Amino acid sequence: MLSLTRHIAVRTTALAVALALVLAAAPLAADIADRHLAAGALSASALRAPAALLGVELVDAQLQRIHLPDDLTNAVYQRMQQSLVVQATQLRAQGSAESDKIRADAEHKRAQTLADATREAQRLRGEAEAAAADAYAKAYRANPEFAAFSRTLQAYKSSLGREGDILVISPEGEFFKYLHSASGR
Repeated sequence: MLSLTRHIAVRTTALAVALALVLAAAPLAADIADRHLAAGALSASALRAPAALLGVELVDAQLQRIHLPDDLTNAVYQRMQQSLVVQATQLRAQGSAESDKIRADAEHKRAQTLADATREAQRLRGEAEAAAADAYAKAYRANPEFAAFSRTLQAYKSSLGREGDILVISPEGEFFKYLHSASGR
């Protein structure tokens, strides 16, 4: 019984050595990417001969876990970390570029909306001023005395409109004609 156990141990070791050789021949990325030992140098067919020595027919083989030496594990983790940092930087740059594009589009739309609103406001203001001028013209043509009174009120307003203004003129002048009487005579 001892020789059978020893025989199985030797053959199991041969299988382990064959597996180690197959794994060593393939890149680590290929080992990790495909759990089934079917791609490239990492294939189940390379393990069938050592398995046959044990009297086992190997149909499929899968990786469950890969044990690496500590220094190699640290190197792998550092490479993974560097890769993730590069990827994060790229994503941030893409996000920043997209953000700048969205802000530029929004600013363009805002400027366009303001320009349209300003143009419309100026058009309406012009129409209103034209309507007011037309109304004044009709009123002045209908009543010339009203036109004179309105112009005099505008003159009063512009001459005496601010606090602290002092105006020295003769009371008999044309400027005060509506202050003496309502008819301006």
